[in-house]
Amino acid sequence: MNHEQSPLTATLLDAFGGFLLRNGRARSTCAKYRQALTEFNDWLAYRAPGSLTEGEVDQFLAGWWEAFERRNGRKPANATYRAQITALKGFYAYLDRSGNLVDDTRAASPEPAQADRYAKAGKTADRPPE
Repeated sequence: MNHEQSPLTATLLDAFGGFLLRNGRARSTCAKYRQALTEFNDWLAYRAPGSLTEGEVDQFLAGWWEAFERRNGRKPANATYRAQITALKGFYAYLDRSGNLVDDTRAASPEPAQADRYAKAGKTADRPPE
Protein backbone atom coordinates (compact mmCIF):
# COMPACT_ATOMS: atom_id res chain seq x y z
CA MET A 1 0.00 0.00 0.00
CA ASN A 2 1.24 3.44 -0.79
CA HIS A 3 -0.15 5.33 2.23
CA GLU A 4 -1.08 8.36 0.14
CA GLN A 5 -3.78 10.21 1.99
CA SER A 6 -6.02 13.00 0.96
CA PRO A 7 -5.08 16.12 2.94
CA LEU A 8 -8.52 16.23 4.57
CA THR A 9 -8.48 12.60 5.67
CA ALA A 10 -4.89 12.87 6.91
CA THR A 11 -5.93 15.88 8.99
CA LEU A 12 -8.94 13.98 10.35
CA LEU A 13 -6.76 10.99 11.25
CA ASP A 14 -4.37 13.28 13.12
CA ALA A 15 -7.28 14.95 14.93
CA PHE A 16 -8.74 11.55 15.84
CA GLY A 17 -5.37 10.43 17.23
CA GLY A 18 -5.23 13.54 19.40
CA PHE A 19 -8.78 12.94 20.55
CA LEU A 20 -7.90 9.39 21.59
CA LEU A 21 -4.86 10.54 23.57
CA ARG A 22 -6.80 13.32 25.29
CA ASN A 23 -9.40 10.75 26.29
CA GLY A 24 -6.90 8.45 27.96
CA ARG A 25 -6.17 5.89 25.25
CA ALA A 26 -2.75 4.30 25.47
CA ARG A 27 -0.22 5.29 22.83
CA SER A 28 -0.09 1.64 21.72
CA THR A 29 -3.87 1.67 21.14
CA CYS A 30 -3.55 4.91 19.18
CA ALA A 31 -0.79 3.34 17.06
CA LYS A 32 -2.94 0.27 16.31
CA TYR A 33 -5.90 2.45 15.39
CA ARG A 34 -3.66 4.58 13.17
CA GLN A 35 -2.35 1.50 11.36
CA ALA A 36 -5.87 0.18 10.75
CA LEU A 37 -7.13 3.58 9.63
CA THR A 38 -4.14 4.16 7.35
CA GLU A 39 -4.99 0.92 5.54
CA PHE A 40 -8.61 2.07 5.33
CA ASN A 41 -7.51 5.47 4.02
CA ASP A 42 -5.33 3.84 1.35
CA TRP A 43 -8.39 1.94 0.18
CA LEU A 44 -10.59 5.03 0.51
CA ALA A 45 -8.25 7.11 -1.69
CA TYR A 46 -9.80 10.55 -2.14
CA ARG A 47 -13.39 9.60 -1.34
CA ALA A 48 -14.95 11.21 1.72
CA PRO A 49 -15.47 8.74 4.58
CA GLY A 50 -19.09 9.95 4.78
CA SER A 51 -19.73 8.98 1.16
CA LEU A 52 -19.41 5.23 1.76
CA THR A 53 -22.31 2.84 2.00
CA GLU A 54 -22.42 0.05 4.55
CA GLY A 55 -21.70 -2.39 1.74
CA GLU A 56 -18.56 -0.50 0.73
CA VAL A 57 -17.23 -0.58 4.29
CA ASP A 58 -17.94 -4.31 4.35
CA GLN A 59 -16.04 -4.68 1.04
CA PHE A 60 -13.04 -2.99 2.66
CA LEU A 61 -13.20 -5.37 5.62
CA ALA A 62 -13.53 -8.43 3.38
CA GLY A 63 -10.51 -7.23 1.38
CA TRP A 64 -8.59 -6.59 4.58
CA TRP A 65 -9.36 -10.17 5.70
CA GLU A 66 -8.12 -11.63 2.40
CA ALA A 67 -4.95 -9.49 2.45
CA PHE A 68 -4.25 -10.64 6.02
CA GLU A 69 -4.56 -14.28 4.94
CA ARG A 70 -2.19 -13.71 1.99
CA ARG A 71 0.40 -11.95 4.19
CA ASN A 72 0.24 -14.38 7.10
CA GLY A 73 -0.88 -17.70 5.64
CA ARG A 74 -3.74 -17.92 8.13
CA LYS A 75 -6.98 -16.21 8.98
CA PRO A 76 -6.83 -13.35 11.47
CA ALA A 77 -7.70 -14.02 15.08
CA ASN A 78 -11.13 -12.78 16.09
CA ALA A 79 -9.51 -10.14 18.30
CA THR A 80 -7.41 -8.86 15.38
CA TYR A 81 -10.43 -8.58 13.11
CA ARG A 82 -12.46 -7.00 15.88
CA ALA A 83 -9.69 -4.39 16.36
CA GLN A 84 -10.16 -3.30 12.74
CA ILE A 85 -13.87 -2.85 13.30
CA THR A 86 -13.32 -1.03 16.59
CA ALA A 87 -10.90 1.41 14.94
CA LEU A 88 -13.39 2.12 12.13
CA LYS A 89 -16.31 2.53 14.51
CA GLY A 90 -14.31 4.86 16.73
CA PHE A 91 -13.20 6.95 13.75
CA TYR A 92 -16.73 7.20 12.35
CA ALA A 93 -18.11 8.09 15.79
CA TYR A 94 -15.47 10.82 16.09
CA LEU A 95 -16.34 12.13 12.62
CA ASP A 96 -20.01 12.19 13.55
CA ARG A 97 -19.42 14.01 16.86
CA SER A 98 -17.11 16.54 15.24
CA GLY A 99 -19.50 17.27 12.35
CA ASN A 100 -17.17 15.79 9.72
CA LEU A 101 -19.29 12.83 8.67
CA VAL A 102 -20.96 14.41 5.67
CA ASP A 103 -20.42 14.61 1.95
CA ASP A 104 -22.32 15.99 -1.01
CA THR A 105 -24.70 13.04 -1.34
CA ARG A 106 -25.30 11.68 2.16
CA ALA A 107 -26.00 13.29 5.51
CA ALA A 108 -24.28 10.51 7.44
CA SER A 109 -22.30 7.38 6.83
CA PRO A 110 -23.07 3.93 8.25
CA GLU A 111 -20.97 1.99 10.67
CA PRO A 112 -19.68 -1.36 9.43
CA ALA A 113 -22.78 -3.10 10.80
CA GLN A 114 -22.52 -6.36 8.85
CA ALA A 115 -18.89 -6.75 9.79
CA ASP A 116 -19.77 -6.04 13.41
CA ARG A 117 -22.37 -8.82 13.29
CA TYR A 118 -19.70 -11.13 11.87
CA ALA A 119 -17.27 -10.26 14.65
CA LYS A 120 -19.91 -10.99 17.28
CA ALA A 121 -20.57 -14.35 15.66
CA GLY A 122 -16.90 -14.90 14.79
CA LYS A 123 -16.45 -17.79 17.18
CA THR A 124 -18.28 -20.04 14.75
CA ALA A 125 -17.72 -18.29 11.43
CA ASP A 126 -14.52 -18.65 9.48
CA ARG A 127 -15.04 -16.01 6.79
CA PRO A 128 -16.34 -12.45 6.78
CA PRO A 129 -19.62 -11.76 5.04
CA GLU A 130 -19.20 -11.39 1.28
